[in-house]
Amino acid sequence: MLQRRFAGSPRSRPRPVREIHYIKNGHRYTLRYDRERQADAVGELLRLAVDPRFNFDLDDARRIFLAHGLASFHAPGAP
Repeated sequence: MLQRRFAGSPRSRPRPVREIHYIKNGHRYTLRYDRERQADAVGELLRLAVDPRFNFDLDDARRIFLAHGLASFHAPGAP
């Protein structure tokens, strides 16, 4: 399950904060980041994907990237 939510204070100009929620086999992952720091969010997802302590892999990261427009993937040599 993937969910995206935009947060902001109703009294002030909304901050460009995004939340991504990912659930896999009963494990819940939540990532909050400022839209301007999207590269840091991608890096954090990749860090989680290669850490064996988490039930999260590169395929999970790819799904999140594609579902939330964080990155696009092309096969080598593809147009």
